[in-house]
Amino acid sequence: MRFRVNGKERTVPHALSIGAYLRELGVNPLAVAVECDGAIVAREAFDATDITEGARLEIVRMMGGGAEGGPYNRATLSGVCS
Repeated sequence: MRFRVNGKERTVPHALSIGAYLRELGVNPLAVAVECDGAIVAREAFDATDITEGARLEIVRMMGGGAEGGPYNRATLSGVCS
C-alpha cells in the first residue's frame, strides 16, 4: 500500500491504522499531531483511523526551544519521518 507522509511517498506491505504506523516508527502518539487528507485526526482516533491507499498524512511533533536563560521557551513544529 502506498501513501504520502510529509510529502514523501511511503510503501507498507499491509493496511494499518495511524496509531499502528506511529508505533512502527517508534513515535509517541502523545507528542504528535496528525492530519490525514486535510483533516486533523484526534489522538483518541489514531487506532481507529485506517490509512488508505493514496492517503496524504502530515505528522508534526511539538518541540520546546528558545534562548537559554530566556524568559520563555518557544514551541516549534518539526516534521516527523521527513
